[in-house]
Amino acid sequence: MLRKLIPDCYVKTVTYYSADFFRSRGIRGVLFDIDNTLEPYANPTPSEKTRQYLQSLTDAGIQYGFVSNNQQKRVELFNEQLTAFACWKSGKPSGKALEKARIHFGLPKKNMALIGDQLLTDVWAAKRYGILALLVVPCCKKEAFYIKLKRIIEKPILLYYKVKYGGIAE
Repeated sequence: MLRKLIPDCYVKTVTYYSADFFRSRGIRGVLFDIDNTLEPYANPTPSEKTRQYLQSLTDAGIQYGFVSNNQQKRVELFNEQLTAFACWKSGKPSGKALEKARIHFGLPKKNMALIGDQLLTDVWAAKRYGILALLVVPCCKKEAFYIKLKRIIEKPILLYYKVKYGGIAE
């Protein structure tokens, strides 16, 4: 079970995962969690920095989309100007939304990745589904109580990751 919670890579910020990073690994479709991965929950729409980052992926021929456990209204508002594939109430760590995205992208699993900030939803979903699992440090410290409880469970696993793999990539 532990191996299903260990990310393939762990970095401080989502922009570390550049188009070159993806191309070097054969990744042509990237799924993002939204809240605390791309933007703090309080940001209803993507920042200019996020829009530029996502555009850089598009320019490199990399498809992207969103899989969020949040509500439809939140996800649609965030995606309104981007018009990417988006799935709300995705049920992560279930892989159902990931399969919908894979079909939408027309890609095999080996060419896909999921980026998120939580081990118990994002990383676990990616590992269960069989795609590259990429973790980022949450971009905001303010979180709901139930997320803080998950972080307590995640803490020893992240410590194990840091010891075994040498920490978080800059």
